[in-house]
Amino acid sequence: MPPTLSTLRIEDAGQTVGFIERAGDIYVALRGARYSRAVEVAQTRSFEQARGALLGSAQAS
Repeated sequence: MPPTLSTLRIEDAGQTVGFIERAGDIYVALRGARYSRAVEVAQTRSFEQARGALLGSAQAS
């Protein structure tokens, strides 16, 4: 399933590291290059924190 208007693809250095999905007032960070296989790594009320969770995970790999 491709990202929707409530789901954003997050990239680092041109590579997809995950997705952020908006669920009401919560941002869900999903780590993985493919949406269908991405794994939830964080839930937060801040887009910036959700993005940081993905980029932090990508940099630690």
